[in-house]
This record gives sequence, structure tokens and C-alpha cells, in this order.
Amino acid sequence: MADLPNYAYYLQQTPIIVSQSDSAKQAEANARIEAINTIVTDAARRNGLRARLSEITGIIENNSRKLDTIYNYRGLMINTVVVPPVIIEAHQISDVSTPQTFSVLGTRYEIKENARFSHLPPDWRDFLNFNIESQDVGIDALPNELKPKNSAEEKAFKKAMDKGIEEGVREADAIFSHQLNRLNQSYIGMLKFHQFVLSGKITMPAIARSNVSQVGTGNTMMLNQSNFQITQLARFVDDTRKWNTNTISILERSKVKANKEPVQYVIPVSNVPNQYGVADLEFVTPVAIEAN
Repeated sequence: MADLPNYAYYLQQTPIIVSQSDSAKQAEANARIEAINTIVTDAARRNGLRARLSEITGIIENNSRKLDTIYNYRGLMINTVVVPPVIIEAHQISDVSTPQTFSVLGTRYEIKENARFSHLPPDWRDFLNFNIESQDVGIDALPNELKPKNSAEEKAFKKAMDKGIEEGVREADAIFSHQLNRLNQSYIGMLKFHQFVLSGKITMPAIARSNVSQVGTGNTMMLNQSNFQITQLARFVDDTRKWNTNTISILERSKVKANKEPVQYVIPVSNVPNQYGVADLEFVTPVAIEAN
């Protein structure tokens, strides 16, 4: 990885010799070792974090065209200016409401983010853009006082650097994994919303429009202004009789499982109307990016 510090620069310096009593020297030595362990580890962590994030950013940039195709948010927009809701789901949720009551929920859906106006559709770059510049202060900026003066400090310095770099790399990988999960949750959640609209399980957001022929303040004048407002957000449809897909009871589901017959819950993509802008969903599958 790039940007990692070079041991030689810090370890090949002329030691500073100071005449002190044995007890004072030992106290100073212990304090310096403790300072090296703390400060050098943290500085090296920023170096490792910066180097790993730079490496991950390079991988992302090399896959930018592929990511533009995979995460095509523009095709999911409602009337080109409304960002659709994000639906998240959780499975096998258990709840003990009372000592005598135990519930198991097969699937739970939630509207994590509802519809909103936006001039631009979301972009995968909003999720996979890392603030690398904030990690610039690393080993290179350590004060001269922390340069090793003897073999014990040299050993502590190397150990602290190795530990810090390893922590920084792990932190960078965790940041990337978290951001990629947020991206997938956002995109898949919007796909899920359009599927639910087609199956009648959720309502579309209601948008009202009002036209004003002329608006002026004395210094400015605007003609033929159209105002849009979301008057009702998307809501789940509780009445299953209004759904366009068949639901099966727990007993029927257990029979299907016993017979090892597949249960189809996916709406055929060919039935997606063009006004939803998702007619090519079968070609869009969010994937993880290898950052090793």
C-alpha cells in the first residue's frame, strides 16, 4: 500500500544522550516508552487508514463505469424529481412480550426513508467517497522528541507502528464495508418499493401541483410558475385483499416446504410498466467490490 512510513527515517537518527541519575533516567525511559506506544500507534493508524482507503478508492475508480450501470438510480426516480422511498426488511424476528407470550415474525418491512424531492438522483459516489485528506497527519508529523534514542525505544517504536498500521487497515476495511452496505440497502430498498407498488402492497406518494401565472416582488417577476408538493407519503397497504399477489397461510407454506416446492415471491420484471422506469431490473444486481 502507498503512503506507509519508512522505518529507516525515524530509526537511523543520532540518539540524544543526557546525563541523569539512574532513577530519573528510568522514569524518563518509562514515560517515553508509554508516549511512543500511545502517540506512534495513533499516528501509524492514520497512515494505515489513509493508505488502505487510497487503495480502495483506486479500485472503486477502476470500476466506476460498472458501478454506474449497476447502481442506476436515475431509472428509479418518480417523475424524474422524486427520490423513491427506501424499504428495508428483516427476517426471523422473535419477541417475548410477556413471560407467557412468545412471538416469531417471519419478515418485517419498514419504510426507512420516505419520498423526497431532489433535482438529482442519488449517486453511488455519495456512499463510496471517503475523506482521505482528514488522515494526513500521521507518522510523518511526529515531533523529533519521539525519535528512538536506544534499542528499547526502537523496538517499542516498531511495535507501535506495526500495531497502528494494522488497526488503520482494519478500520478502513470496516468503513468500506459499512458504506457499501448502506449503498446496497438504499438501492435495493428503492427496488423493493417499486415491486411493492406493482403488487399493491404500498401506495405511491401523492404529489399536488399548483400553477401561478405571475409572481413578483417589485424587483423580480416570474411567469408561469408551477409549484409541487408531496401531500401524502407512501404507506403500506394493510388490506391484503387489495394486493395483486397471492399470499399463503402458515399451514400452506409448511406444506410447500415439506414438498420442497419453490415459493415464488418475486414479481416478473416483464410486468414493470415504463412509467416506473425500472423495465431493466433483471440486468441490475448490486454486487460487492473486492478490496483485497
